[in-house]
Amino acid sequence: MVYFFFEPNTQQVKIGFTTGELTTRLSGLRTACPDGYFITSIAGYRGKEEELHRRFKKHRVYKKREWFYYRDEVKEYIEQVKKERQKGEPDWFISLYESHRKCIENGNKELSKLYWMTYLNNNAEVLDLTDWELNFVKDIYKRYLSPILDGLDAPRLNNGPSQKQLDKLQGIFNQRVKNVRTTSKKNNVCVRMGETGLNAKRTKTA
Repeated sequence: MVYFFFEPNTQQVKIGFTTGELTTRLSGLRTACPDGYFITSIAGYRGKEEELHRRFKKHRVYKKREWFYYRDEVKEYIEQVKKERQKGEPDWFISLYESHRKCIENGNKELSKLYWMTYLNNNAEVLDLTDWELNFVKDIYKRYLSPILDGLDAPRLNNGPSQKQLDKLQGIFNQRVKNVRTTSKKNNVCVRMGETGLNAKRTKTA
């Protein structure tokens, strides 16, 4: 399987290949890139990965490495693959992902529900979560997102997380991710981050 793993802080994407469990490979990548996430994957062997590396070689970050700048034809190709895959995804996830994409483009990833869910899951063991919060975060991710984001051949739920569940996740994120402050006004959104490894102060005015 050829997979695409995106690192939003650097706007780079890894085009990799694995013959093992994709979840195991993604877990390793998330350890090195806590904010990174799986975009999509395609069937194929090592030759397909090498073909894509040759095709996009001018966008390579470092020679002979698997990281590429997520722009131009690299982005166009992956977005097209993703759209084809999303045709079979439930409406709630497509809506969630589109909202996440807009937050990323506007530099406000901390406002994304998808970001809360993946960040909490990927960093649950190092955050000061209670046992209940840890189980809640892991259960939500496993039930709703893992079949999609981890490329599993598993049933997708027709209905996504409830608003109550999302509110609880946001509360955990704001409380446990150190010094997170999110304020929203009528025509202005300000996000200030503390020492979390996330972006520093950001301000957006509509």
